[in-house]
Amino acid sequence: MKCRPAKFKRPICIYKIIFITGLLVLGIAISFLKVGILSQGNRFSSTYLDVSEWFTDRTIYCEGNYVGYAHRYFQLKSTVYDPSRDIFSVQCNNWMYFNSPKWYWFHTEFYAQGKYTQSLSFVSKPETKHPMDIEEVVFIVSRDYPHNFYHAMTQWYNLFILSKSHGIDMKNMTVLLLDRGPKVHLDDQWKLLFRQILKAGDLTQPLLIKNAIFSIAGHESPLFYFNIDRLPFIEEFSSKFLDVFSLRSKNSVNCDKLSITLVFRRDYYMHPEKNEEIRIAERKFKNEDEIISILESEFPGHTLNILKAENMSLPEQLKMTSNTDVLIAMHGCVLTQILFLPKHAMVLEMYPNFWTIQRFFSSIAKWRNVKHQIWQNTNEDNEFPNHYTYVPPSVIKNFALDVRKHFACHDTASKQLKLTYT
Repeated sequence: MKCRPAKFKRPICIYKIIFITGLLVLGIAISFLKVGILSQGNRFSSTYLDVSEWFTDRTIYCEGNYVGYAHRYFQLKSTVYDPSRDIFSVQCNNWMYFNSPKWYWFHTEFYAQGKYTQSLSFVSKPETKHPMDIEEVVFIVSRDYPHNFYHAMTQWYNLFILSKSHGIDMKNMTVLLLDRGPKVHLDDQWKLLFRQILKAGDLTQPLLIKNAIFSIAGHESPLFYFNIDRLPFIEEFSSKFLDVFSLRSKNSVNCDKLSITLVFRRDYYMHPEKNEEIRIAERKFKNEDEIISILESEFPGHTLNILKAENMSLPEQLKMTSNTDVLIAMHGCVLTQILFLPKHAMVLEMYPNFWTIQRFFSSIAKWRNVKHQIWQNTNEDNEFPNHYTYVPPSVIKNFALDVRKHFACHDTASKQLKLTYT
């Protein structure tokens, strides 16, 4: 195409190019702004989520070596991971700049920029130095707060969703963890849930991965979409998770013998092998003995369990909570186990006055149709140093009354009632 000279010193086509380029840049900027606004709006206001659409909504780049799924996660074919640089190299010969995976956006910038995309290197020729090859699918995970049980659960749930989408049972999955910190107490649970766990910090040579799926970022888990009416596959995930430990939630309740679990929080070592860094537990009961005494008085003859997560293995905790009718705890990660309570269970979640009420656990209770109550201290005189909160006896007694109403255990005749369901 020839440019027609004009009265101006520069050909008209230069102005056309500048104009078209400006429109492209403006369009891209508007698209990214729109994506940011819509993704945040969907995350916090949407009441419906269909994860089955994620697998079918694909965008392909690099002759199929890069596949994006619904702007939630992506997959690399024949990628070489160099642990010394934390870089995944993948062959990509896209000649058009705008037809590049570099422009593939995600529902939040944190996933693309902060988790994985900065670790990608697009090369014109395949890497040849890779003494180790892995033929099976490898799921790549960048863990948020590796020591935190709730955040670990978001990533386990994400992997469960991907296992269903890609037709791979969780027990047969190979997972590569990109974090390089010292061992945390939850590392052993990862090994129980999946067939093989690789840690970037343990690798010394480049690794050729024929099929790498970069998991949904922890903070983008559906578990954070508090407004959705239904969490996809929640009951199936709950059952699968308990199956790993050969456990099942009980499906009946005997009003004459309720199982009540009271959670006590303790300080703990974040890295058990080092015994150096102690994490101070916040939101602790000041009057533990008094609470126990009140519960024993309100529920004579019933079973009262004390759960101290810091001193118990996860299988021991799950064995207790999966058979719990009533769960009482300060706001904390143990309440993630609402996922595994019997469907008839009842929960009291408590807060000190200095802590903002969160929706992590009330949302799980909503999705599982588990009755959930919240109490927050409003009297500053009930707060004590080192994060202790005094719980007035009336709080426990009023909750006990609600428990008896919930289970219809308020008279002698109904105490013999055994509720069974499927």
